[in-house]
Amino acid sequence: MLPSLIRRGASDEQQHQSGFLARAFNALATKIFAEACRHIGIAPRPLLHKRRATDRAADYRRYYSDELAQLVADHFEPDIRLLGYTFDPPATGG
Repeated sequence: MLPSLIRRGASDEQQHQSGFLARAFNALATKIFAEACRHIGIAPRPLLHKRRATDRAADYRRYYSDELAQLVADHFEPDIRLLGYTFDPPATGG
């Protein structure tokens, strides 16, 4: 049975760093967007989330069948290999 989706195995420190990088990316994206707005002559606005999901299961793997996970794995195989991603074990209960 194929595990349900891919995830990069990461230590707590790596996960902390990736959170920092995500926040830094968002800050940079906001600055770039503001500059693009100024360049075309419109006032920049805050970049808001279209929808903040609060109704989703905490374990994303519940949304993927083994068949769908295999399709994702096949499609992104070069990226998975290059970036060293691995498969999580299947989600259990709850």
